[in-house]
Amino acid sequence: MDLIYYYSSKMSRGFSVSLIGTLRCLLKRRSELPFDRIKLFTSPKDLEEAKKQFPDVEIISFKDVSNISRDCLIHIPLGPLIYPNSKFLLHLFAVFKRRKLILHDHGDLRTEMRIKWKYMHRLNISYIPSYIFYPYLLKSADKLFVPSYRISKLMRSKYGVKNDVVVPCGLDDFWFTEGDKMELEGEPTIFYHGRLSPEKGVDLLIKGFAKATKEYPKARLYIGGTGPCSKYLKNLCRKFGIAEKVIFLGWVKPKPYLSSVDAAIYPSIHDSFPLTFLEAFSSVNGPVYYSSLAGTNDAVIRAGYNFNVFEPNVENITKIIKDIIEGNYDKRISKKQKEFARRYTHNNIADLYIKIYDSMIQT
Repeated sequence: MDLIYYYSSKMSRGFSVSLIGTLRCLLKRRSELPFDRIKLFTSPKDLEEAKKQFPDVEIISFKDVSNISRDCLIHIPLGPLIYPNSKFLLHLFAVFKRRKLILHDHGDLRTEMRIKWKYMHRLNISYIPSYIFYPYLLKSADKLFVPSYRISKLMRSKYGVKNDVVVPCGLDDFWFTEGDKMELEGEPTIFYHGRLSPEKGVDLLIKGFAKATKEYPKARLYIGGTGPCSKYLKNLCRKFGIAEKVIFLGWVKPKPYLSSVDAAIYPSIHDSFPLTFLEAFSSVNGPVYYSSLAGTNDAVIRAGYNFNVFEPNVENITKIIKDIIEGNYDKRISKKQKEFARRYTHNNIADLYIKIYDSMIQT
């Protein structure tokens, strides 16, 4: 049997870089995989990039689709969308030719579109067909990988999905190294990193920081990331008179900041199992506070841990920041956070992939 694994150059950036890490780990463990051959399927524009990234793997594109074996498993590690590109064509090929198929979904397309409309009054019209046929796309696969039990519950109750299995994304080993530290201005220093979009709740963080630090001019909030809300968030800081206390870093490598700050806060109003939380757990030598509306919390509870989870609103964030200022938190928490994060190395996630591959081949 062959494994046909979809690759896009977009997977080398942002959130999806984790998928590349797990793929590389799988390729190193080929002897454990139940496949005769592994082929990467990509678009014509990404062929050269794929060959550079994976010189020892056969790379195919849609012109080679007729050569795809009947006895194969097709794995598309990105969310299903109706769009005229190679990914969707491979999806259609798998469905119509009845090949075994794995899809991923890292969130809920309909919820994310509604949030963006509510807060930004923007709608990507190219997503409308996917919005309409979303339940059918999810159920078209033999297995649907979802990142958390929260998303699994949502998919089952909202869309009638029965083919899902929880498979989070993984971390590179370098996140668990000591790493370089930075001399940051501020006392205390608080950090957030991630996409600056409505579902991340960064506006709540800024409002809570403004209320909590009225009498603490030395406090600093560092925000790493870019996104559609960047301008709005900067204007919000000016409105509350804290522009000099909030440092917008743009896109940065977060590891040095995470290793240096006193605490990190992630106030998402909707999230699946964001890598940013795991990156913070693995690196921050202080408390990491995160939203109860992210799927990470289910995994923390199931693992038997009790971390700094909160309902995302201004009042709770204000109290959290005052606790950070006063040092009112468990100083031993960082060790436990790192223990939890180690469960999600690429090698451990690859174990889940291999187990699922084996079960699908045997059925």
